[in-house]
Amino acid sequence: IDFIQNPSTQNNIETRQFHHSLRRVELGADFLKNISRWTTHHGCSLFSALYTALRLVLYKIEDNTDTPVLTVAANRQLPGQELIVGCFVNAVPLISPIKPELSIKDTLLESHTCLLDTLDNQITPFQNVVSSIGIKRHKDRIPISQVFLTIQNAYSVSGPSSLTPCVPDYPISAYDLAFIIWDFGEKGCAVHLEYDNTLFTEERMDNLLSKFLEQAQALPCQEKKSVKEVCSNILYSNLLTHHIQTQ
Repeated sequence: IDFIQNPSTQNNIETRQFHHSLRRVELGADFLKNISRWTTHHGCSLFSALYTALRLVLYKIEDNTDTPVLTVAANRQLPGQELIVGCFVNAVPLISPIKPELSIKDTLLESHTCLLDTLDNQITPFQNVVSSIGIKRHKDRIPISQVFLTIQNAYSVSGPSSLTPCVPDYPISAYDLAFIIWDFGEKGCAVHLEYDNTLFTEERMDNLLSKFLEQAQALPCQEKKSVKEVCSNILYSNLLTHHIQTQ
């Protein structure tokens, strides 16, 4: 699977037909609360923990230490921009190579540092990042990575100003793999795994989603263990159909 844009395999492709499916899991509020409590104790964010869990799962699947993950940033980090109406969302790549000898706690801290560094540079247009890497763009695929992670937490605020959740029951992304966490606050959360069904089977994606959630939930009790120790205890049997190709 070409998770990272490989121009040599894409030159003859003019358009891409999207065949995506969605797997959904609903969880109680304690799932995100317990993870958030742990990350806050270490001065990190909930997203950093979920990114850590995804890094561990991808590492175990492919034994690849530096698979990039794409996310989005709001590009409102400068004073005064929060009052401007409009869409400023920009795609940003997260690249934090796994170090098997590090503890889970230190791996979380590395994930958080990577996230902060990325947000510090979120104003950089995505196309500039792609150009600086030297990747040839193709209109049928998003470059740099085909793995995506984000949290939608607009519905997590309770009170008079709270929003009524409107969550799609169909895929909304064009990535090979997209992990989307819908945070509803006290009402719990929904975790979506969107995937290209020409590459992955439903059974494998159910297994992958289960492993991701199990890993995220287990992080607090694993914090003193090394990445190597944690990953050696996780069983992944042919979760992905093909090998992740990087360049």
